Amino acid sequence: MNTFFEWSKEFETGFETIDSQHYELVKIINNLMKLTLSYDANKIDQLESTKKMLSEYMITHFQTEEDLMNEYSIDPGFIKSHVDLHNEFIEHVQDYSLDSSDLSKKIAEEMIEYLIRWLAYHILNVDKSLFRQIRRIRDNKITPSEAYESEQNVFNCPTEPLIKALRALYSLVTEKNKELEDKNNQLEETVKQRTEELTKANDLLKNLSLVDALTGSFNRRFAVNALDQLLYNWNRYKTPYSIVYLDLDKFKSVNDKYGHEKGDLVLKWVAEFLKSNVRKTDSVCRIGGDEFIIICIHYSVIDIEKLGQKLLKRLSMEVDSGSTICKYWSPSFSIGISTMNDAIASSEELLTKADNAMYISKQRGGNSLTMAE
Repeated sequence: MNTFFEWSKEFETGFETIDSQHYELVKIINNLMKLTLSYDANKIDQLESTKKMLSEYMITHFQTEEDLMNEYSIDPGFIKSHVDLHNEFIEHVQDYSLDSSDLSKKIAEEMIEYLIRWLAYHILNVDKSLFRQIRRIRDNKITPSEAYESEQNVFNCPTEPLIKALRALYSLVTEKNKELEDKNNQLEETVKQRTEELTKANDLLKNLSLVDALTGSFNRRFAVNALDQLLYNWNRYKTPYSIVYLDLDKFKSVNDKYGHEKGDLVLKWVAEFLKSNVRKTDSVCRIGGDEFIIICIHYSVIDIEKLGQKLLKRLSMEVDSGSTICKYWSPSFSIGISTMNDAIASSEELLTKADNAMYISKQRGGNSLTMAE
């Protein structure tokens, strides 16, 4: 294994078990550096091995140190700060998520940076302080409180300024990294929310482009797209479909007599009437002015004719019931129906046949149905 981060005597505490555990952390750092320099997301085995080593380090090393602190009755204040550092390390490492599915080069680099800071600060400062206290308690026969107090008064040590600076740097960088992580999380959440909002807005725009603003039924654009798709299904699977073409009889007189506001009211009423009298799989479309079509799939010729007759019958019932719409318009449709067959070459031809059949009904005085030939 290439060695990037060198172990030296400066890291030795004098306790063989602890030093061997610290050396394992050096191996982990070097492993991560090697994986980062030749990063390959498919190196699952190596990533899993590194994760296992780090887990074993945390469990074994922290427990060993805490057992030693309890054995020598180290001052409670020092124990608390030391254990807090252990817990912070565990939480920080878990945040990096070393699952092989999540480990990216960026995360590995952040992990290396954090582990090096931890190695330098924890060993040079905290752990060395712990074992100085243990030696004083064991060799000089002083109390744990006195040993801890002596650590607070160490000012003549040549490395003390460096350690103080390193401790401040460690705390500052850890805090800044946490702030950066929080900001990144907030940014990701904001981007996610903006993406969802944009998706909804795009969906809304798409829907608006396919829906008639006045009646809420589908528009001509939708009808053309739907008929093209149905033509494809017919050519490939022979899926049957038909067009029911409707024109409102004497609608012009509504606008002339009552104004366009009442005319719009009639058109809205017609759209709702049609939707309530067809299947959910049928599509009601306003294709212009007072003309509507209903696109129906899986109807036989007999069944589609029955649908047209049903619409006329239900419409006459509205007249008999004295519907409020009768104040402005006497409900009446001219209907033309065309059904797809092998003799029809295009959607336009099918639509034209339905339109021509509707005009035949219109010429008969309206309120009638004609099946296209």
